[in-house]
Amino acid sequence: VIYGRFEIGRGCPYACSYCINGRLHELHENEKRHVRYKTPGRIIEELKYGLQKTGCDIFRFVDETFTAMSENYLSEFVELYKTEIRRPMVIATRPETVSRRKMEILRDAHEDIQVTMGIESGSEKIRKNVCDRHMSNRTIIEAFRICREMGFHTASFNMIGLPGETRDDFMQTVRLNREAKVDTPMLSFFYPFPGTKLREHCIENGYISDEIHEVDYAVSSVLKMPDFTVREMEGLKRTFVLYIKMDESYYPDIFRAEKDDEVFSDLVRIYNEEYYCSRAQLGN
Repeated sequence: VIYGRFEIGRGCPYACSYCINGRLHELHENEKRHVRYKTPGRIIEELKYGLQKTGCDIFRFVDETFTAMSENYLSEFVELYKTEIRRPMVIATRPETVSRRKMEILRDAHEDIQVTMGIESGSEKIRKNVCDRHMSNRTIIEAFRICREMGFHTASFNMIGLPGETRDDFMQTVRLNREAKVDTPMLSFFYPFPGTKLREHCIENGYISDEIHEVDYAVSSVLKMPDFTVREMEGLKRTFVLYIKMDESYYPDIFRAEKDDEVFSDLVRIYNEEYYCSRAQLGN
């Protein structure tokens, strides 16, 4: 499968504390809008070029908040896309920009669409006070419900090891993904990128030193938090999908699997045989 990566616009209207967009907003504070869009016709020409050069099977739009665009703009783009491109697509967006009307418009583009949305944390306290993401759990659940009813495959971005997070906070992330019935939940370790508000917060609170520059958020956490150890985070990361997808009767075994490789392997086998419902099996 060949993925073609394209953009419709640049920028993001939001300023999450863990993302560089907040700093970009400060640098361009006099700008009325922080997102710039190409014309739908220009985008279609770029997609045609991509098809000609690479024969893309799926178009992955790298826009950070795809559905922040207006309904009129989306309608114009979809009308051209469904007649001139007609390929599966993958988009990323935010729950509060999802509406039934926009998703109905998008559905005309192709029968195979994946919508990825950031949950980041299932704790409203962590989302609001740490991440600067001001949305309710209800808004998130509703956005995923709309996408599911449209027939879209859904995926979620989540983080573990946010400043001040506890195991209980993280288990709220598990519960919210379960409630939202996310098809493909994804998890990475929080990393305090230079230039972000959360990096400054981490330094001020002694979670990191100012000398950390390595980026390896797929492997482990660089934060030192006494109430949520790196080892515990690593165990939760590898069992994250099991906690979300498997029946709660397995929870005692999944808890053991956080540290026990043999138990983990057994559960992965059971999951792949009985609970497998996403696009990639665990352990492969």
